[in-house]
This record gives sequence, structure tokens and C-alpha cells, in this order.
Amino acid sequence: MSLTIYGLPTGSIYAPLASTILNGGFCPTLDRREIIPWGYKESMQFSDGSTGPGVESCVSIWYIDGAEQKVLVDTSFDNCEKVMNVLKKYGGNQVFKRKEEQEIVNALKKVNVTPEQIDIVIHTHLHFDHSGNDELFKNASFIVQRDEIPWALTPPPYGMWYYREFSFHLQNVLNRVRAIEGDVSITKGIEVWKLGGHTPGSMAVVVHTDIGRVALAGDVAVSYRNLEFRWPGGFFCNIEQVIQAYDRLLKETDVVVPGHDWEFFEKFPGGKIG
Repeated sequence: MSLTIYGLPTGSIYAPLASTILNGGFCPTLDRREIIPWGYKESMQFSDGSTGPGVESCVSIWYIDGAEQKVLVDTSFDNCEKVMNVLKKYGGNQVFKRKEEQEIVNALKKVNVTPEQIDIVIHTHLHFDHSGNDELFKNASFIVQRDEIPWALTPPPYGMWYYREFSFHLQNVLNRVRAIEGDVSITKGIEVWKLGGHTPGSMAVVVHTDIGRVALAGDVAVSYRNLEFRWPGGFFCNIEQVIQAYDRLLKETDVVVPGHDWEFFEKFPGGKIG
């Protein structure tokens, strides 16, 4: 079975460079211009009024067409203002923006699907920018690595991007959550690989398309530069697992799609793979 993936933009995050590329990409043996990710700007303004080098990153959801059931990967972030207010409480200064056409319902219209028609939502992980609209999908089951659930429901104080203010999103659909462990086949042509690294339960969604096996990497790889240089992003819980994930993804799939890179839409016009 050959499936098609549609990347659907649902907003942008404007964040300090170090959140996308660890240590800002500084290395004496590399030309730093090569490692800087797409969307980089020498100066941008953040929510606390500060300015500095930063990256505009996309936040996408991923619709998989042609499967036996209607499958979506991730559900993006909640209201921009709410998100930034919560972040400020925890010392974050990222800016979130969303255009009208990037609202979840409007984004799905591009593939002629409504939230109610989605059968399965796969979460690469449960950070708030990947699970902030679960309640819209009233008829879906939610597939999550078991290790991820405690972090989202009862976030520890050091659990960056897991915040108790957003725990209700998972709590509201908990009776429809399918907790899995490890690598699992979801339906014909779609499997998930547990990678860890970025978060305890981070996983890639691997889809069989007419151009080969395509991995939606989630935030194990935020940008293409993370993969090209095997250089982690700024947020991780286990750096060894991150590097192992890069090796596996690059060796065992034909295409790897990072979690937050606008460059994807240059490589795949219209966001379509397959």
C-alpha cells in the first residue's frame, strides 16, 4: 500500500537560536553559516521585549491519506496568547503566531477532512505544541508512548514544555488514549518507532509512500540541520538517544522530515509527500 502525507502548517514559533541548534551551532571546525537552520534571523524580538538571533519555526500537523483509517499526526498548539502567557510564567520568551488559514479546522479543509472524521491521532510526543487541540477530534483514538503520559499529566517543575496548565488536553481524551510501548504497527503502511531522546516517549511515525519509507521525526530532529550534522536541538532528555535516533532514521528510511522546519515546504511544494 502506498500512502500520501500532507504537511499542514498551523502556525509559527519565533524562538532563540539555541532552541533549534544546541549551543547556537558554534564549532571551530565548522563554517557556522552551513549549520544555521532555515528561518534564521540575526535579530528578532521575543515576548519579553528582548532581541537576539532567532529562528522562525513552523508548527505542522500531518494528514496521512490512503490508509485504512483517517490518520493524523499531532494536533499543534492551543491559542497563541494563552500559550505565551503560560510560557512567561516559566521563563519562556518565544512568540507564537497563527494565521486564520492555519487554524486547525481550516488547515484540514485543504485535504477535505474535518476533525470529526479523523479516526486515529498519533502523538510524536506530548509537548503542548503537539497536543494542544486534542479535544477537537471527538471520534479519534490517541496513540501515545506509555512513557510520555505521566510527564503530560503531572509535569515535574523541570519538565520544559510540559506544563500543568495544558494537562487538561490529554486528561479530556484519556479514555480514548491507547498507550503503547516500543515499535508498533498502527495500520497497513504506518508504523511508529520509539526513539526517546527529545522526551522519554518521543517516537517517529514511519509511512510507506511511493518514494519509499518516510519518517515524521517529531522533535528528535527539529530542523534539517540537526540531521545533516547529527547536531541536537536545544531541548532533550537523553542526548545519546538523540544521536542514536539520527543514525536509525537516516539508515532505515528513505526520507526524514524534521518536526519544525519551514524548509520542508521548499523541498515538498504544497507539503505533499507521495
